[in-house]
Amino acid sequence: MLKNLGMAPLLVLSDAASGKEIDGAYVRLDCLKERIDHFDMGGYHFLVKFYPDFTRVDGKPATRTLEFINPTFLIQIEKDKKLIGEMLLPKGGAIDFDGKRLAMRQMPFWVRFVVMKEHGIPILYTGFFIASLAVVWRFIWYRREIVGKVCDEGGERTLVVAARSEFYKTLAEDEFTKLFTKLLAQRGSKSI
Repeated sequence: MLKNLGMAPLLVLSDAASGKEIDGAYVRLDCLKERIDHFDMGGYHFLVKFYPDFTRVDGKPATRTLEFINPTFLIQIEKDKKLIGEMLLPKGGAIDFDGKRLAMRQMPFWVRFVVMKEHGIPILYTGFFIASLAVVWRFIWYRREIVGKVCDEGGERTLVVAARSEFYKTLAEDEFTKLFTKLLAQRGSKSI
């Protein structure tokens, strides 16, 4: 979810006469919706108000729309808590004050997102848990089959038996042998 949006212009403070850079930075400003923000650079304090589509109404700065058609900053410059001046800084422009020049080289944006809740995560974990449980279940309680058929062969009734197991052939053979050893032992004592 988008929580906040603002500008982070690259501002460079330089000497107006020589052009030598004094300071510069991407300045994170939270000045949309007519909020006033501030930053410090090169010993100066700057108060910033943003106009997305700058115009003048009755001689005062205003914005026509909220679209970034003519983005302009109204900047008040202070030094030692004294107001030096108030100037308009358009996108890509520069302002001169007190023998210095403040230039805007770029105007990228910053965005703050907030993750409220991952709605699908509990369902995903539940699905993995059930699948893991099913795999364990299949390996512990695997399928075994014993099939028998009574046939008449040469006047005698014969029991034909077959066994099958899903995963463990040797274990199925052992269980089959154990079962029919018990049955044959019981056959000797009584008729089956």
